[in-house]
Amino acid sequence: MATRTFGGFVSAGTEITVRPQIAEGDHLNLEFAVSLSAFTGSGGDGVPPPRQINSLTSEVTVPDGHTII
Repeated sequence: MATRTFGGFVSAGTEITVRPQIAEGDHLNLEFAVSLSAFTGSGGDGVPPPRQINSLTSEVTVPDGHTII
């Protein structure tokens, strides 16, 4: 009889990283990354279900006094 074990854990959820910088002309430069992960399907024999990850990175420059959504 063989025994299989999973030696750890894996998290899933939403992760947002933002790096703000002040640029010339009173502009705000934002570099950001968004990662969404979730478990799909089902696991078995001590192995967790597969994890799907979708991510996006981008950069935006915002003039002083303006807002982005």
